[in-house]
Amino acid sequence: PGTDRPVLVLADQLGLADLLVAHLAGRGRRTARVDTGTDSGTDSARLAPGHYRIRAGHREDHTWLGAALAEDGLAPGEIVDLTTYAPPEPAGPQPPVPAGTAGLLHLVQALAERRTGDGTEAGVTLRVAGRHTQPAAPGDLPEPDRAARLALLTSLVQELPWLTGSHLDLPADGTPEADLPHLLAELAARPGEPEAAVRDGHRLTPRLAALPEAPAEAGPPLHHGGLYVVTGGLGGLGAEICAHLLDAYDARLLILGRTPLTPGAPAPDDPVAQARLETLRALRARSEHVLYAAADVCDPAGVREALDRARARWGRRPCAVLHLAGTFRQQSALTLRAGDLAEVLAPKTTGTQVLLDSLADSPDAVLIGFSSVNGALGGALAGAYAAANAHLDARAHRLAGTAARGERPAARVRSLAWSLWEETGMSRGHHLTEPSRARGYHPLGRGEGLRSFLHALRHDVPHVLIGLDPGKPFVRGRLDAPARLTHRLVAHGPAPAERPGTLPDRYGRPTSCGSAADTGTGAADPAAAPAGAVQELVARTWCEVLHLDRVDPHDNFFELGGHSLHLSRVHSRLEKALQQEFSMVDLFRHPTVASLAAFLDTPAAEPPTRGAARERADRRATARNRRRSR
Repeated sequence: PGTDRPVLVLADQLGLADLLVAHLAGRGRRTARVDTGTDSGTDSARLAPGHYRIRAGHREDHTWLGAALAEDGLAPGEIVDLTTYAPPEPAGPQPPVPAGTAGLLHLVQALAERRTGDGTEAGVTLRVAGRHTQPAAPGDLPEPDRAARLALLTSLVQELPWLTGSHLDLPADGTPEADLPHLLAELAARPGEPEAAVRDGHRLTPRLAALPEAPAEAGPPLHHGGLYVVTGGLGGLGAEICAHLLDAYDARLLILGRTPLTPGAPAPDDPVAQARLETLRALRARSEHVLYAAADVCDPAGVREALDRARARWGRRPCAVLHLAGTFRQQSALTLRAGDLAEVLAPKTTGTQVLLDSLADSPDAVLIGFSSVNGALGGALAGAYAAANAHLDARAHRLAGTAARGERPAARVRSLAWSLWEETGMSRGHHLTEPSRARGYHPLGRGEGLRSFLHALRHDVPHVLIGLDPGKPFVRGRLDAPARLTHRLVAHGPAPAERPGTLPDRYGRPTSCGSAADTGTGAADPAAAPAGAVQELVARTWCEVLHLDRVDPHDNFFELGGHSLHLSRVHSRLEKALQQEFSMVDLFRHPTVASLAAFLDTPAAEPPTRGAARERADRRATARNRRRSR
């Protein structure tokens, strides 16, 4: 660790924490150790000076710990979490939210509660070192619960400006003595890669690689006349895929959804249910081989009953399950509760297991899970959603790792992680297109999504990310390709007698450089300066919210790292400063300083009363869509 502030060590059960605490103490660092567990009968307690015990899944224990550390003068600047270094829990019934995942959320929330929010406090660095989390080498068997925890960590770091963090996946067969040097090297390194793994003594980092142009298979693993089970298949891309299966494969479709739909009954009042009913009618007009069952994918009895009906009708077993069901929710991590997390996790965790169990007598069937790029890349205000999809991705990697070891996996799973639907499915009504496009998530239309689906299935790859834009810095920096310049380093100094072509960087490596005369004014390019009072106000507000020194008129708010939570702060500050009401949606529509200032400065803009009405309508729409499920 690179500061003199106390180090909080969340201990493992194998002794790595013992070695780390002894090493830090030998170098004069103040440390606090926390032993964690899930025993509901063991209360939080001080075991010795600087040594504490809490229950990982209990919110109140983390609040107590934060107060105890502050009282003992050990409020941490750095945290080393070793709780996932121990072997995974044995298979068996699991709580809706694993204790480790809940504990990570509770820890960060407890840290946030003790911050004053005045902007003067130093940040906190959270380093997690564990095992069985990342699929870094062939044959790795990532634990889905731990992969979900990693996605939550990644999302927390992206959302909270005072938190930095990283994850190191150590070898599954390592010992504390052998792993300590790798851990110390990671702790001493500058913050950079959010994820790394150690395999065969080498430090590896994940990179995105393009699919080969030539597919491994001539066609997707879909069968003519087969029985296909589709969950959440009446919205967005699901409807397009169902129609394609009927037309191209003469499929027998069993569609599972939570909403009771009766084609001959009057249209329901809920517009979402109306749209799904219309989609079901359109599919049945295409083919007589469409069966709909109102069943929660997390209910084993309901799923089994629906499958029995399909087998009785068509006399065949499923050849594939297309698992689109999921719950999307935008919510600040600091307001997220265990129940919220459980609701978002369930379709991708419990639901996936229920579907796999239903395929136990169909060994050649494949489960095609519809995931999100948030599972691999995280997402501010989407920590629960990222965790849910990472769980599904890890399950696909785990079964592929089993096959790589020469063993027959219990099932075949493909996880297709999508960027963003173009105002369809779960994306509708959330105004995500502009911020997602700036991040490098290409909005996909239905036809484009269907073609991507078929192409991805032609490759025998357990996990594919679809819809990423390699031209955007967030994605470009993660590619398995030579790095491209995204920032320029500038240093001011006396004019050299000769202009060198290279200068050494801090590691001593020659780095190409150029030189230019400094006018001495220190002024920025006038063409890039905000023009007018409203532009200056918008630029100043952005700088305050995003903690930037300056912004240019044509900088994109979302490319600067802004997200919905930042945008809500900008909205409230601008409304107060201008004494003018306008919709949050307008901020999405005008993502640059210049375009937003022009909108706000236009005399023909909506009067406050209409703006307030639109704001209320937006809030109602957001409330309706917040819990929308595919």
